Amino acid sequence: MLSDLVDSIEYIKLETNEESIMVRVGEVIIKSQYIYAVDYGQSAVLVFDKKGKFVSKLAKLGDGPDE
Repeated sequence: MLSDLVDSIEYIKLETNEESIMVRVGEVIIKSQYIYAVDYGQSAVLVFDKKGKFVSKLAKLGDGPDE
């Protein structure tokens, strides 16, 4: 039973707007300050705060050293 594994469940609705639309999410990583959604469809990581508000999108790929 799920109650044997967890004490509580919290639902966090992630903000959706023009910048935060996801195509093909491969995984969601929840850390102490942020929620990271790895979107394989856009080759990007979308960052949300713990209340679900969109913070940033990491999507730039480098072409050379240190990029």
